[in-house]
Amino acid sequence: MIKVNKLLSHNSWIMSGTQTSCQHKTELYPILINNNNPVLMKYFKDYCRILSKVIKEAKRMEYDRHILNPNNVMKSSRRLIKQGIGQEL
Repeated sequence: MIKVNKLLSHNSWIMSGTQTSCQHKTELYPILINNNNPVLMKYFKDYCRILSKVIKEAKRMEYDRHILNPNNVMKSSRRLIKQGIGQEL
């Protein structure tokens, strides 16, 4: 079992399951580098592909939640766009 330390993050779409999966990916990478096992390489690539899909879906759901349930739709949309391009709020 992998234990994840709770990091303070301003990203509300990052859940503990996502953190655990990312940490597991980080632990798998050195093992992959030291081995030339094609089965392990396929597992790692599939794991990364699935993890990236999960992260994209989590972000999409979080952004949809912010857009569909705000008091001011335009202000919320502008805030999300600025976060997406990396500008200060």
